[in-house]
Amino acid sequence: MKKNFKSILFSSIVLFSLFAGSCKKDNAENLGPHLKMSMSDFYNDIYKPRDGNNLQILDYRSDIDFKAGHIWGAKNFEATAQNTKENNGPFATFVLANFDTSRPIFLYGKGGDDLYFGNFVPGRVSKIGFGQQNTIFLTGGWDAWKDLGGPIGTGAQ
Repeated sequence: MKKNFKSILFSSIVLFSLFAGSCKKDNAENLGPHLKMSMSDFYNDIYKPRDGNNLQILDYRSDIDFKAGHIWGAKNFEATAQNTKENNGPFATFVLANFDTSRPIFLYGKGGDDLYFGNFVPGRVSKIGFGQQNTIFLTGGWDAWKDLGGPIGTGAQ
């Protein structure tokens, strides 16, 4: 009985390890690597010297949030779990139609604890053609931009 228990326990651990490893691999294959930059570094070192001109900025918050206020010069497409799950889905189609993959794209969301979208959305953008060096997630998001007093646009894009 003791030998059977050990055998079953060992088999369970092996199966669990294989299953956990395969889940991790699937998630890693869906995302590309990306860079992170603080909103204050973006504002002071990149945005201010150019007044936002000629920068590619993607705000992935809701349309309502975007219209209420956004980084001046940003374009908006709301990222949801459904529309970002595929490399050829609606989110990817919008990004590829509106941004140049050979230039850096700066992405931001609401801010705070944007753990899921703060990793997933930039990973998706990197994977669809921007790559690690051209995909930059702005940590702190919209909340940090407002705190910095950066230029704000309102209404539709």
